Amino acid sequence: MLPKPFDEHRWVRLKIKLFAQQDWHCLLCGRKAPLVLHHRNYNSYFDERNVIAICQPCHQMWHAMQSISWQIKHQIFDAYKPEIMAMWKKRWNI
Repeated sequence: MLPKPFDEHRWVRLKIKLFAQQDWHCLLCGRKAPLVLHHRNYNSYFDERNVIAICQPCHQMWHAMQSISWQIKHQIFDAYKPEIMAMWKKRWNI
C-alpha cells in the first residue's frame, strides 16, 4: 500500500542509492540484473532498513516463500545458490 501522497522523487532516490550500494547486483543471488526493491513490511515505505534490492526472479521466489522467515530465506538462497541460478537461467532464458 503506497503512502498518500506518494513521493516519486524520494522513491527514485532510494532505489538508486540502494542499487548503487550493491553495485547493481541482486542481494540474494548476486546476479547483475535489473533490480526491484522488496519491502519487509509497508509500515515505513521509504526506510532503507526496510527494503532489499533484488532481481525479479528472486523477488518472485521471495514472495512464493512468504511463510518462511527472512533468516531462513537467506540460508536457503546461500545454500542453494548454484541450483537457484540454474533454475533462473532455465526459467528466464538467461
